[in-house]
Amino acid sequence: MAKRKNWIKKHPIWSIVLGVIILIFIISIFSGEKENAQENNNVENTFDTSTNGIDDSANNNEEKIGSLIISGEEEGVCYVNEINLWSEPKSASDGAYVIGKISSACPQKTVSYFEEGDFMSSTGRIWYKVESDGDKGWITDTYVVQKE
Repeated sequence: MAKRKNWIKKHPIWSIVLGVIILIFIISIFSGEKENAQENNNVENTFDTSTNGIDDSANNNEEKIGSLIISGEEEGVCYVNEINLWSEPKSASDGAYVIGKISSACPQKTVSYFEEGDFMSSTGRIWYKVESDGDKGWITDTYVVQKE
C-alpha cells in the first residue's frame, strides 16, 4: 500500500489518467446494459413482416383523406429520389425504422394519404401516413409540395 501511495505522489498526472480510464470503463459497462435493455424491449415488441411492421388489423379499411404531391427535388436538383417510409411518426433516434420506400420522387410523385398529425417527437414536424406502391408508412412534411 505504501508503494502505491509513493507512486501516486511521484506521478500525479498518470494517476488522474488512470482514474479517468477506469471511470470511462465503468460508465461504458452501465451504458451497455441500458442499450441491451432497449434491444431486448425491441425484440419483445415483434411485428408481422408481411405488413411491413405496421399492425393494420384495426385500420384495414382506412379511408383516404386525400393526395399529396411529394418531391425529393429542390431548385431543380434531385436530392432524394427514394423517400423512406417510417414505421411510426417519429425519428429513428426515437425508435422508428424504415419499412419501405417511395421510389421515383424526382421531379414529383402523387401518393395517397390516410392520416396527418403534428406528433410530439424530436423532429418537430408534421407527419403523413401515406401509401405508395402497396407500402404504407409515415413521411414528414419536408417532402410535401402540395396537398390535394
